[in-house]
Amino acid sequence: MRRIADPQSLSTRLLLSYLAASLAAALTGVLALFLTPAIRYDRLMQEIMHPLAGATQAEMDAVLAGAVSSAVLVHVLISLLVVVAVGFAFSLFLSSAVGQALDRIVAATRRLAAGEYAYRVSERGVREFSELAHNVNLLATSLEESRRVRTLATASVSHELRTPVTALRGYCDALRDGVLPWSDDVLARMDHAVERLERMAADLSALSRAEGNAYADLQLQRVAVSDVMLAAAETTRPAYLEAAVDLVVDRLPSDLHVLADPVRLGEVLENLLINSASHTPVGRRVELSAAAIGSRVEFRVQDEGSGIPPEDLPYVMEPFYRGEGGSAGHTNRPGMGLGLAIARRLAEAMDGSLLLASPGQGLGTLAKVSLPRA
Repeated sequence: MRRIADPQSLSTRLLLSYLAASLAAALTGVLALFLTPAIRYDRLMQEIMHPLAGATQAEMDAVLAGAVSSAVLVHVLISLLVVVAVGFAFSLFLSSAVGQALDRIVAATRRLAAGEYAYRVSERGVREFSELAHNVNLLATSLEESRRVRTLATASVSHELRTPVTALRGYCDALRDGVLPWSDDVLARMDHAVERLERMAADLSALSRAEGNAYADLQLQRVAVSDVMLAAAETTRPAYLEAAVDLVVDRLPSDLHVLADPVRLGEVLENLLINSASHTPVGRRVELSAAAIGSRVEFRVQDEGSGIPPEDLPYVMEPFYRGEGGSAGHTNRPGMGLGLAIARRLAEAMDGSLLLASPGQGLGTLAKVSLPRA
């Protein structure tokens, strides 16, 4: 079925204006054909009959031809006047609508260029310009969100850097002034601060790659689900021992395979497991499982942690977002709110997805990673 033309579109309005002008010309010609002779009947008769008295055949033909030419000329002039008037009216209407729409969009782009990302342009009017205005508003929303994330990132990074840098500066000053004697304990503390800085730099580098979709080195292959689950559990086991949280690998499938990059998939599961450990109270448990659902494999990380408040749930996988509901951790691992953001982008790079669900604050969180089944 052919798509019906949108009456609000610019092309449809232009077509209608041309049709209206053509119809007006035709209608005017028809009306003039019938009305003009009636209006000018007496005058025409006088112009024709008076010269015909005693005229020859040639003179009579000349007079009649002149009368006919005069009538046709009047008809044509009236038709042209009506066509010009109708065309001018439609052109004035369209140019006014187009001009106003363009003026609004130009003003919006200028304000966006000046940094006024909260400004929105009206989406009324002709369909093409309405869609253009809608896209400009989407761009403004994206720019506004980018500025918010950038501001949040600057604040988060500066906050996270302040602690280890201040610690290192304090140790250096104390050692230089002789206030603090050199010892293995001081070295261990300084090494711990440096390790925090290295982890933060690694997180920022990973996020930069994720944001730029720089995963050309992905090697998608047939990966045993049980192998990647056990490897992720063993890698994160020290964090769970430190947090006094029980990690359980449940329903370990022996014959299930997934199409993924084993290293990147391991990073995704490790990020989720570390995140659950840091938000689960002492003595509680985190469960890692997997199951086949149709043509895909779903990894599930279910914890008994602090959960996610409903107002935070839509944003927890955004970079640098650290909601109030789940901010209290139980490990010493620093964080800038990047783990979930990196995990989601890694999953998407492998043709997968990452979803979070939580009944509410204090009721735990469920993370689901879906990937193609091999």
